[in-house]
Amino acid sequence: MFSNLIGNPQAKQILQRMIDDRKIPHALILTGPSGVGKKLFAKELAKGIMGMSHARKIDAEIHPDLRLFIPEGKTGMHSIATIHHLQDQMALESFEADSRVFIIDDADKMLPTSSNALLKTLEEPQERNYFILITKQIDDVIPTILSRCRKVSFFPIPEKEIFHLLASKYNLSEVESKKIAFLSHGSLDKALQIIERKESAAREMMIEILSDQRFHVLKHAVNLTKIEQYFSAFLEEEQSVKYFSEVDSLLEELYYWYRDLNLLSVGASIDYIFHLDSLNILQQQVAKKVLPLEKIGKLIEESRLAVHRSIKIRTVLEYLFSQLCP
Repeated sequence: MFSNLIGNPQAKQILQRMIDDRKIPHALILTGPSGVGKKLFAKELAKGIMGMSHARKIDAEIHPDLRLFIPEGKTGMHSIATIHHLQDQMALESFEADSRVFIIDDADKMLPTSSNALLKTLEEPQERNYFILITKQIDDVIPTILSRCRKVSFFPIPEKEIFHLLASKYNLSEVESKKIAFLSHGSLDKALQIIERKESAAREMMIEILSDQRFHVLKHAVNLTKIEQYFSAFLEEEQSVKYFSEVDSLLEELYYWYRDLNLLSVGASIDYIFHLDSLNILQQQVAKKVLPLEKIGKLIEESRLAVHRSIKIRTVLEYLFSQLCP
């Protein structure tokens, strides 16, 4: 059942045994780094619970007996209203399957009231209702919830498996597949984000800033305004999870630019360069004094934390560039 998914053979074995033995706990928590397929495994488990005749709708996330809950609103948390909605759904009869599955993504992002409400639900499980919690920060899930869940651990996907998937299913060369697999650090999501980011509007704005050889003040201000407007749209639409994800990707883009500069400065092969489409510009900037990559990484991490603490993206970037381009 899990053979179409890559990585985490131990998790596959554990979950498959549950299905084969028909001994599926009413509550599980899938924990491990982001981007390694925990949600895909959760949906495969849902097929094992509900039956393969429901697979198409489960994959499309349109099955009436499969409910997926993600953090919402400006806070990017699971509100008490979300858990109350879950409880209301539990009170209903299932529509198409004999069982009902509730998947709670980012289960660590719960308000205290939400956690307590969910705990009450887990303490009084109803027959044929199954809960699958997903988290990358298990330490942020309250211990009383953890004690009522069967824990299944996930780990980074081997680089070779990501490479083979990219080379076989995406229109990428072997060199590019190897590079992206290396940069993904065991996360398939990150590998796919790297592919998709090539068309990102925010990426284009950041590359334009980084490509500015003389750091023209007016041009820099205009580009920062564009970035600010791009990100403000997510907050206006209350897509805080998307907002933070996009910010993280943008800062990662910045990190890899300076990583490329550091590599070129020591004569590394261009096979290891991330921004190959901007190689000429990078080669022109190699002569410029660049901060050590370790210090750049620390500055970027500080910037990421600042944004997650609600400091405006423009303020964060202005300060960051002042440190990177003294």
